[in-house]
Amino acid sequence: MRSASKCMLALGLAVAACSTMPSQRNPAYSGSSVVVTENGWEYHSVTLPPVTIDQLREMAPQASPAQLRGIQLNIPKEAHYWRAPQLTGAPASDANEPVDPNCPLGMVDVRGDMKVDSPTKGPIEQLQRSDQVCKHWLGNDPTDFARRCAQFSKTAWEKIAQDLATEPMKPFCIDRYEYPNKKGASPAIDVSWYEAIGICGAEGKRLCTEDEWTFACEGEAALPYPYGYERSDQKCNIDKAWLDFTKEKLTPRDQAAGGLAKLWKGEPSGTYDECVSPFKVHDMTGNVDEWTVSKSVGINFKGTEVFKVKDKKSGAIKDRVVNHYPSVLKGGYWSTVRDQCRPATGAHDETTQFYQMGFRCCK
Repeated sequence: MRSASKCMLALGLAVAACSTMPSQRNPAYSGSSVVVTENGWEYHSVTLPPVTIDQLREMAPQASPAQLRGIQLNIPKEAHYWRAPQLTGAPASDANEPVDPNCPLGMVDVRGDMKVDSPTKGPIEQLQRSDQVCKHWLGNDPTDFARRCAQFSKTAWEKIAQDLATEPMKPFCIDRYEYPNKKGASPAIDVSWYEAIGICGAEGKRLCTEDEWTFACEGEAALPYPYGYERSDQKCNIDKAWLDFTKEKLTPRDQAAGGLAKLWKGEPSGTYDECVSPFKVHDMTGNVDEWTVSKSVGINFKGTEVFKVKDKKSGAIKDRVVNHYPSVLKGGYWSTVRDQCRPATGAHDETTQFYQMGFRCCK
């Protein structure tokens, strides 16, 4: 039994009394204020204290001083985001959830050995999405960039995975839920990568790295989905019909409530009890996309990939050129996309903010 559990059982203390690590929120940070409300939608404004180079170095240790300074200069003094009409948010960790003595309240301790891509067999994402491992595809068109696997073979994957090398992960803490990290609260959306970095920094945390997020989702077994091998829209908020959108309805951002309401199919954090990873982190696949820091930051990785994709309106096969930025989205969102642990989307730059983009913090 973990020491925190002993604390609760022996002393009958509230969870907050058992947490051994403070959040160390920046004293200049006063939280967010709601500046616009429309039909239950809330537009939040956050005044951000400066993020230090040391904070950024924890987020991207491989980055050069010049790269870190470039990120620092682009973090705004004020961040904004929307939240959908929601249930009343309960504390992120309450007496019904385990407390981790190594992390601040509401965060989960993650440690162990992560499986890494094979220099001979290829990337893990590619291995998992092979016909050898995926037993049943949703859609048979291999040119579909977002083709989804309904059923992975546990036996086939474990046979491949046993020969993959591992690397020990530096222990870290991750928010149990998507920001604002409260069960029953709608996640923040329409927020940029730079804004997410600033908000996490203000709370004494940092944005998660791509590898940290992946490991917290898949665990040491490198599971395709956080809950296992069979895709399920009953376990996570996924596979809801894709809706076309009009960018003009989403701008300017502080007047986007009507456009967001027509597109929104997200759910309050923790709605799906079984949408948990091996580390008991919630809603990692589906619901909203989550910003992370690319594992390529610091090695000047800039380039493009070209995919054959089917146009959703015309059905025509087209080339899709994907750029790579330090801003990487993980987990997918509520619609018909991959919604797995390994895939990453690096096609959106650091200033992009959109109706399904959110984040969570690490430490």
